[in-house]
Amino acid sequence: MASTDPHAHSMHSWEANAAFWDESVGHDGNVYWQQLQVPALERMIPEAPAGTGRRVLDLAGGNGLVSRWLAGRGGIDLVLCTDGSEGMVKIAKGRWEGTSVDAGAGASGDKGEVKMLFQRVDVTSEDAFAKLEAEYGAKDVSDLFCSL
Repeated sequence: MASTDPHAHSMHSWEANAAFWDESVGHDGNVYWQQLQVPALERMIPEAPAGTGRRVLDLAGGNGLVSRWLAGRGGIDLVLCTDGSEGMVKIAKGRWEGTSVDAGAGASGDKGEVKMLFQRVDVTSEDAFAKLEAEYGAKDVSDLFCSL
């Protein structure tokens, strides 16, 4: 029997459609990403020299597109890419492992100076945010993105 809880239904839908969503967005983004989001992000987040020490939290990061773009932007030491769907987190990690930051493309792992972490975080859960803050500390985050 299907759940009547709207939240559970939503989470199930994201798990069931993670691969479809990833295909529609792709590694380099779709037209919406390339023509609208990238220019807006470029205005908000100027390139910075290495070692600036910025730490970024990407909430609802999907396949990690914004996180990968940020990692190639410069001046960022750590990106924490989160999503409520474990399937999307796995896809984001896989896409990161196939990324060359030097090429500007936008797992836990290091690529050059950038460390990327991946974690399942339900943005609708106060408990999840409390755990995230306890683990990483709100003061340690310099930039926050939410791709809902």
